Amino acid sequence: MVEKTINEEEFDYILKKKKFLSEKNPHVALCVSGGPDSLALLFLMNQWLKKEKGCSTVIHFNHNLRKESKQEEQFVRKFCKKLGVALKVLSWNGTKPTTSLMKKSRDERYKQIIDYCVNKQIITIMTAHHLDDCLETFLMRKLRGYATLGLNSIPMQNIQEKLQIFRPFIDIKKERLINTCKIHKINWINDSSNSDNKYERVRIRNHINGLGKEEYKTLLAEYKKTLADNLKIEKKLDNFLIKNLSFFNYGKFSLDKEKLLKSSENMQVEILKKILVTCSGNIYPPKNLSLKNLIRKIRFNQKFKFSINWCIVNVKDASVEFYREYEKIKRFSSVKKYIRKSSTLLWDNRFFIKTLKNDLTCEIMTEKKWLKIKKRYKNFYENRNVYFEIIKTLPLIKFKNKDAIPFLLNHDELLRNSIMVSFHPKIPLTKKNF
Repeated sequence: MVEKTINEEEFDYILKKKKFLSEKNPHVALCVSGGPDSLALLFLMNQWLKKEKGCSTVIHFNHNLRKESKQEEQFVRKFCKKLGVALKVLSWNGTKPTTSLMKKSRDERYKQIIDYCVNKQIITIMTAHHLDDCLETFLMRKLRGYATLGLNSIPMQNIQEKLQIFRPFIDIKKERLINTCKIHKINWINDSSNSDNKYERVRIRNHINGLGKEEYKTLLAEYKKTLADNLKIEKKLDNFLIKNLSFFNYGKFSLDKEKLLKSSENMQVEILKKILVTCSGNIYPPKNLSLKNLIRKIRFNQKFKFSINWCIVNVKDASVEFYREYEKIKRFSSVKKYIRKSSTLLWDNRFFIKTLKNDLTCEIMTEKKWLKIKKRYKNFYENRNVYFEIIKTLPLIKFKNKDAIPFLLNHDELLRNSIMVSFHPKIPLTKKNF
């Protein structure tokens, strides 16, 4: 059966059904590679924006990984000119990594796109991810041994850096997007890496394409059931965390020990996963076996400290504390960071630092540095009961020959110098949707 195309009316319905929210006279950033998926998105969204008296900025990311990259950039440039839409080309320059290339290129792409949109005050980014992408991600995670929430695929909507990332085609098959391009006589380009079997996603895609009709139906039904089950788990998890978890803006979490142990074992695992991912700034949770061992230790030991997922778990009589492991910060954030005025930095994947008036440097704390400046902070850290094990996990900010430790320093002094620091991990504790 040939899949039908997506017309203007159905696209309007999709946006309403997915509860897409936009400002008056919306300005939307569209991620366009030049393939049929993103060109279908650009064509349909361009029609919608005309009716809404809005505009778009097409963002094309040149990874500079293949010899065809420049030709693809030129193709997108010509298509945008034909439609009369603005184009911004971003590039990944410099030496490329030799391992985890696909993941690192994706991370770099999202980072640059998000930074650009924040600077231009664009609040919505749209991508053309579709159902085939979701099934591939689901199956890859399943084969890697992920369970429950770890099997969640690509979200339809999420928030990063105060931006709405929206994927209207998340329930739509790729074939429908291809047919939409065909009926409107839109040519597209094919990325050669999409047929390179050295990549895991390509191997998974070929496997799914080789499934029989009934096998495909079984996979799709399993994917949809997992999404529905996980939605229930997430709601229950969010309710538990809101009621029983305390958060301190310097990156510490404190959980009621008794309430944790009264939960089911599966829920205990999910609770710890969520806290540890948010606390560490790491996007990957620890393995279930490690978490079950930790839960067993919490149940049968009154007090102890445990290192897991780049965090320290400090188990007390009535509570369990979580904070960043200093040794991991030394390993991954030891290089001094420079922040120019009117710029931002995500330090240690946890703290969002913005400076408007001054150039800053940001570095890790050491015992030697702390001994030199601790008198200045004595009242603050004693009154807030913040011990050095946590203090040294905070960024040491230097500007105008001054030292500043966020959350220990009087907040007004930072604001007077137009410096803002907030805890802002890659993975939020609870889902943040508009």
